[in-house]
Amino acid sequence: MKIWTTLLLLILWSSLSAQTNITISGKIVDKSNGRPIRGATIMLKGNNVSTSSDLTGNFTLVPTARGQDTILIRDVQYVPVSRPILLGNAQYISVELLPRSNTLEEVKINTGYQRIDRRASTGSVATISEREIQYNTSGNLLDRIDGLISGAYTDRTGYNFNGAAQQPNLTIRGQSSLIGQTFPLIVVDNFPFEGTLENINPQDIETVTVLKDAAAASIWGVRAGNGVLVITTKKGKLNQPLFVDVSSSLMVSRKPDLFSRQTASSSDFIDMERFLFEKGFYGTQINDSKKPVITPVVKLLIQQQKQEISEKELEERLGVLRGIDVRNDFLNFVYRNAIESSSSIGLRGGVDKVSYSFSLGYNKNTYSMPTNGQDRITARFSQTYRPVSKLTLSTDLSFSRITGTMYNTSNMVGYGHIKVNNKELYPYAQLKNSDGVNDILYTDYDRTFIDQNQGLVSRNWNFVPLDELERTGSRSENQQIVAGLDLGYDLAKGLRFTLQSQLNRALTESSSLLEENSYYTRNLYNRFTAINGGKTTYGIPDGGIQDRSNAKLWGYSLRTQLDIDRQLGRGHRLQGIAGAEVREINNSNSSYRTYGVQADRNTFSPVDFANTYPLFPAIGGKGYIPNGLGTGRTANRYVSIYSTVNYSFADRYFLSASARSDASNIFGVDTRNKWSPLWSLGGGWEISGEPFYHSDAVNYLKIRSSFGYSGNVDASIPAELVLQQANYLDFYSNQPFTNILSLQNPGLRWERVQTFNAGIEWKMWNKRLDFTFDYYRKKSLDLIGFALVDPTLGTSSVTMNSAELKGQGLDLTVSTAISSRNWSWNGVLRTGYNRTTLEKYHGRILAVTNQAMYAGYFVGKDRNMLTSFRWDGLTADQGAPRGFENGEPSINYQNIIRNTDLDDLVYHGSSVPRLTASYRNRIGYRNLEFAFTVLGQFVYFFRKNSINYSSFFSNWSGHSDISIRWKKTGDELHTDVPAMYYPLNTDRETFYSLSEVLVRRGDHIRLQDIRLSYRFSNIARQRIRSLELFLMGTNMGLIWTANKEGIDPVSNGAIAPPLTLTGGFKIGF
Repeated sequence: MKIWTTLLLLILWSSLSAQTNITISGKIVDKSNGRPIRGATIMLKGNNVSTSSDLTGNFTLVPTARGQDTILIRDVQYVPVSRPILLGNAQYISVELLPRSNTLEEVKINTGYQRIDRRASTGSVATISEREIQYNTSGNLLDRIDGLISGAYTDRTGYNFNGAAQQPNLTIRGQSSLIGQTFPLIVVDNFPFEGTLENINPQDIETVTVLKDAAAASIWGVRAGNGVLVITTKKGKLNQPLFVDVSSSLMVSRKPDLFSRQTASSSDFIDMERFLFEKGFYGTQINDSKKPVITPVVKLLIQQQKQEISEKELEERLGVLRGIDVRNDFLNFVYRNAIESSSSIGLRGGVDKVSYSFSLGYNKNTYSMPTNGQDRITARFSQTYRPVSKLTLSTDLSFSRITGTMYNTSNMVGYGHIKVNNKELYPYAQLKNSDGVNDILYTDYDRTFIDQNQGLVSRNWNFVPLDELERTGSRSENQQIVAGLDLGYDLAKGLRFTLQSQLNRALTESSSLLEENSYYTRNLYNRFTAINGGKTTYGIPDGGIQDRSNAKLWGYSLRTQLDIDRQLGRGHRLQGIAGAEVREINNSNSSYRTYGVQADRNTFSPVDFANTYPLFPAIGGKGYIPNGLGTGRTANRYVSIYSTVNYSFADRYFLSASARSDASNIFGVDTRNKWSPLWSLGGGWEISGEPFYHSDAVNYLKIRSSFGYSGNVDASIPAELVLQQANYLDFYSNQPFTNILSLQNPGLRWERVQTFNAGIEWKMWNKRLDFTFDYYRKKSLDLIGFALVDPTLGTSSVTMNSAELKGQGLDLTVSTAISSRNWSWNGVLRTGYNRTTLEKYHGRILAVTNQAMYAGYFVGKDRNMLTSFRWDGLTADQGAPRGFENGEPSINYQNIIRNTDLDDLVYHGSSVPRLTASYRNRIGYRNLEFAFTVLGQFVYFFRKNSINYSSFFSNWSGHSDISIRWKKTGDELHTDVPAMYYPLNTDRETFYSLSEVLVRRGDHIRLQDIRLSYRFSNIARQRIRSLELFLMGTNMGLIWTANKEGIDPVSNGAIAPPLTLTGGFKIGF
């Protein structure tokens, strides 16, 4: 019996061992060239196990059960393969995947209304893949796609080093509107997105499709003139095993480089003060009974003038001040390294009738300025249910919550925010004294004034910047919920009806608490302290001051659509849609201020905003207590009907047509102006598909062309009379009044953009080299601009359809994909050239003015034309700038400015790059990859910042150029910076600031980022599908610039974004 028992146990053990040791191994290769494919996903659907191929294309799977199953092999660049498999003994399989480039019909373009075959497209379309989007870890999508769109320009001037970065402005193929929006339309999962891109977690995005020309974008009608970004989020698929993706990254930035700002040094600033003191510039301030702030240097000069200190002691003290730079204190005691951390998890899967996806993301920013930061939480859920084969029901729900903290702008202590008498902070100021104690800065009143009056007020009047760091500031919270419901039914083969709807709700609330002990509150309390007959009254109650505001958005979209996709006889295929939709967007906002706030008790005290209060006697006069009141509300409604048709014959001849008409309540009373019919036509020919075509070098060749109209709309410009109730009383009548914001304009109509596009696509040497080239011409019609009117109407100008722009350009994309057994190389060059000129403008410039030269509204010239006065150097005797009057050298600046003809100006060229380029290079060795991105901007000019003595003297806004100014005869031979002089001539300052001597070429190349990553292989036994570790550096710096001074044209002497280092991982199960 024991023998039989032992034999039975051995048999069972052998059986179990055989079951658990079943392995499926194999190799995945490219069918077109036999090369191994790394990173392909291999799944056993029934066993619900998966792995990925290694660098050599090999894989190993360990199923959990025997029997019949289905093996599925996927890769984003290849056509997926699915085949049945019997799991019994160990077996080896070899699978060949066909590149999608060989089967273009498998690649779909998502226009937001339909998905069409890429090979059938006649328009100019670019697709940014998930791999490219995930290359960067920034929480902002625009940072991730910067440089990935040929013909696009991202304006990154105006870096904010004290808080959240300003949203950069993105333009595609040049400017299509004069004063309206130039940012492209954002579409998320088939509907226009009403919100900021900050609300979208980039980890949720699968692809971004860029629609550039009329054939691609005109289906979006009057909102497509600037191009369209169609964002498709990740979704689950039917009969797909559960995929789990987890990613996390940590980004650390250097402190802002305050010393990169080209400002006057402490020594030069002191020299300026001595110069002005000798000229008597400070006499009025010194004798002012209100005692405005006088700098330490001027006080020393006064003491020396009164012989209270000797000349030697003066020089010693000034020498000490010359060695101080307040930027060191800001870096040591205020700023910190900025940190951004991001984490996300996503799940996707599906069974026979249901597919689903869910994602959760968290992003936390701590900015360089203490307590300034932002947290973002995003969640997204989608589900598709197919109860029967013809019916689908889809639901989408997304949620985002962004909370931010920031110092109140009234109490900001960051570099550049502290003002002294509403002027820049003098550079030799100190935030801590020599004893290490937080120092007092006198910003509104001089020390003498405070010493004399401190005993008459109840609040400390001293401003200690570093103490303000401990006091709370403002807090904001933005919540957005977007819910969608789609119903689709197959009426017949190739004929489908869909009903789509979406609800959008967003709420932004801001609260700014100025604590009772904050300087702003103490100062305001003291200012509204009145003393009359020995009796003291206070206009401001005890407690803090709180500003609150909120903005609400509510909207809906409803769309019905009929889709057709039919084979009409041999070789004929018809794809098309026809539909209608309605949309409504409602916005409202309000703001108010409360005083006497006791935050712990949630109480406040009422204040009389209607009447004036006497101010502190030493200040004098009366004033209104600031109330911060404001309200607004808009409701914009849209109705649209549309249709598109795509026809193909023999899989190589393609035609497309679209028509759309939009109507809205924001335009004139004339019905003809409310509706805007738009259309497009396109055609394409795949030459390489012809029987006569034979080329070993060029494997694929296609030409295409399109023509049509799209449009622009600016909902902020109304057709009706708009009045604004002022939130204060008229100073003279003490009565309420209104301002005219916009006159009635019944003729206001949509802006239209006419676009012609011709393109060619070809692939060479077995598709190792891929080219896409487009030429386009654009004409923007009926553009809204300013026009002068009779000022007796209550306003001096109106906005009306008064301008035209004309643009043309080229887009080129070149990509390479070369690999061997251990090495791989992928590089993509994207470049675009655009020139846009102003063809017509009712508000055209007739004479030279300061404002006109900055605006760039010169008919027949580049829309962003940079112009200057002609320059003839400096005079030898005075170092004065010299220009031309009637063709002769002159220093009569008033005549130069007033009498210079438009034709006598220097027209340098565009101030916006005509040519943009980016190159992303990836080099892989086995599982290791090194990548970098280079960005370039060319064919444009910028005006470098320089010294303006008017700003220097009155606002203390100096420039480092003062150190190379003209000082004596002969200096004019090696400097163009005028001499310092007084009294001022504002026309002279205007002339120098707008002269050609300050213009430089803006062409430059920068290393945007470098990236090193390692992808682990042979980890299938740990149930891990993929694992990647990476390190990345961004904002690496300039490689080359055309100007000799080495000025970065983007920051132009201001503080540039700092070097950022990032590390993280991505893991898939």
